[in-house]
Amino acid sequence: MKKNLIIIFLSFFFSIVLWVSITLSNWYYSSVTVPIRIANSSDNLTASKLSADYALIKIKGTGWNLLGFFISGSHEYLVNIPNEAGYKNIRLFSGAVENQFLSSGVEITDIKPDSISLFIEKYIVKKIKIKLDTSITFKQGYGYAANIKVIPDSVEVSGAASVINNIGYISTNRINLKEIDEKTYLTVPLNRSAKIDLSIKEVKVVIDAQQIVDKNIEDIDIAILNKPDDREIVLIPNKIGISISGGIDYLGKLSPNSIKAFVRYQDIESDTLESIKPNLTLPNNVNLVFVKPERIKYIIKKISK
Repeated sequence: MKKNLIIIFLSFFFSIVLWVSITLSNWYYSSVTVPIRIANSSDNLTASKLSADYALIKIKGTGWNLLGFFISGSHEYLVNIPNEAGYKNIRLFSGAVENQFLSSGVEITDIKPDSISLFIEKYIVKKIKIKLDTSITFKQGYGYAANIKVIPDSVEVSGAASVINNIGYISTNRINLKEIDEKTYLTVPLNRSAKIDLSIKEVKVVIDAQQIVDKNIEDIDIAILNKPDDREIVLIPNKIGISISGGIDYLGKLSPNSIKAFVRYQDIESDTLESIKPNLTLPNNVNLVFVKPERIKYIIKKISK
């Protein structure tokens, strides 16, 4: 009984295979919509302002050929342009034999539109900044410990001059993160238009999220810059205290010597309030909360020679 079932199954299976084989040997007609891609000329020209970005192509072939065509992946219709700038009109059917996807035995019977108008102009390459598109929230008490890093921060963009020269930046796909509380590494694709080419498809993004804390630093000496030799300046007081905020890892490693306070003699000389605000030089990734005192008084003495 079991042997008979196997024979019946094999007979049925081979019948199906034979029927499919005979059916796919027949000729069939179909249609496919493909994007139009411009091939740059030998004179470094390309095209813009196409009257159509897609072509509807009617094709014929055996069932086997059409099956191979549709499962072989995405296709595009390549259009060669003349080595001459200006507005042109090109018949699409004239380039049918130059498109590689037809080598599988598939024939084109019709193309709509039958022709396209376009503007042939210079092909250029330009380096453009990458702009992040983000929606990021942090856990309570956390925040940016440093500016987000984008690696690389720019991309080479190539295409028609009239298109490239109007691009101010290339944006990333949107980054959506919620309630983050640690350093995060991402690989993010770039947004691109079909009218341009990019030297890279994605960038690395580093988001340094840390617990944000405050730190007080006292007794910071105030330096006096550009003081004439015949002047003595007495600052009252001559030291200040500050409060800064930042990521807990950065502030934990921070040396007080990396913070500089100073006043310029020119500012003292032009002052009308009898006190000035001290200037501060802070390390990267640190934010100033307050300075105490906010203003410094001074006494100017002339030194006799």
